[in-house]
Amino acid sequence: MTLLTLKEAEAQGVQRVRKPIWVNPLCHLLIGPGIWLYLFDPFNQECNGRDPLGILKFQEGVDLPQWEPYNGPTADSEDYKAAAAQYAGCLATTSTTTKGKA
Repeated sequence: MTLLTLKEAEAQGVQRVRKPIWVNPLCHLLIGPGIWLYLFDPFNQECNGRDPLGILKFQEGVDLPQWEPYNGPTADSEDYKAAAAQYAGCLATTSTTTKGKA
C-alpha cells in the first residue's frame, strides 16, 4: 500500500484519511477547507467533550507520507455511534482503593 501525504490526498480529492498504525479503525481525519483537519474518534466525546476535534494542518506534517484513504463509517453511522456509546461515562468513575494512600 502506498501512503499519501496530506497534500497528495487533498490534491486527489480524498476527503478522509487515517494512519494505518492507529489502533481504533474508526479514527480518521476529515480534510477541511483552509488550514483545518478534523479528528474523528469515538473516544473524543468522553475524553474531550466534543467530536470531532479541530487540528491545524501544519501540526500533522502535511509532507509526510503517512496517510491512507479512510472509507469506513462516519460519525453519523450506527457503527460509529455504538462505538462512542461504549466509552460514555468511563472517565467519570474513580477508584476508591487508592484514596488517602501515598
